[in-house]
Amino acid sequence: MTQQTFRTIITEASKVQTARSICSTLAPSGGSAMLLTGLSPTGLPPATHYVSTGHLDLDFAMLMPFYQYQQDAEGQYQRQVISAGSAGIVAALCQQEGLEVPEIEVQEVFDSSDVTAEEPFVAFSRLGLMLVQDET
Repeated sequence: MTQQTFRTIITEASKVQTARSICSTLAPSGGSAMLLTGLSPTGLPPATHYVSTGHLDLDFAMLMPFYQYQQDAEGQYQRQVISAGSAGIVAALCQQEGLEVPEIEVQEVFDSSDVTAEEPFVAFSRLGLMLVQDET
């Protein structure tokens, strides 16, 4: 049985297509369902970010950046980098699976993403984001 870990992944809308392609390629059993839920500062469209939250295979999660946050005395969040991620390895693994994504683009996805073990609504609050409500 594969070991799993919990992650909340929030990615900027400008990089979400590349992030989705990477997830679908490297996590074919569930990656295609990642980063589909929109977020915005007001909860209204258009989405400025997309989120996935839940358990991931540890091997997949270890390739991504991983952060922890703590509030300082002024209430500001300070980010601690636990792992910067492995953009070069991700690019090489994608290439082996037939997806050409340059390492620099993987790094741009990493740089535009917030990856934590926080519950999703804790992360939303910290980032000033809300779930985008349907237009219907």
